[in-house]
Amino acid sequence: MNWEDLLIYIIKAVCGLVISVGIPLLFTVIRKKVKDEKLNRLLSRVENIVSKAVILVDQTYVDALKEEGLFDKEAQKAAFEMCKEKVLEMLNEETITALAETFADYEEWIRTLIEAYVRENKVQYIEITEE
Repeated sequence: MNWEDLLIYIIKAVCGLVISVGIPLLFTVIRKKVKDEKLNRLLSRVENIVSKAVILVDQTYVDALKEEGLFDKEAQKAAFEMCKEKVLEMLNEETITALAETFADYEEWIRTLIEAYVRENKVQYIEITEE
């Protein structure tokens, strides 16, 4: 065996190793990226739904009770439950399944998200009224 044959043998072995290890690794990375992008789109869609539900409940229920001076702790709990029900009504089965696979307790994640949007709306309202 001369040097050229040895060099070709080594190149073939390295290429075979790169192909046998590299291609499956590349496909794993691509699948993960696609899955992550799909999950990001799904989470963004859920956040949008929660935001809309918070605004809807605030405009139709909370504002009316506040005008009458009846927005107490019980009304807050009722408003939260209304909002949560609206969110869950708007989520399809595929989204709920994906959320359940992503979060240990997806309903707790939704609760936290609702509370965050309620807080955000409250802060925006205060900023607007102070101007």
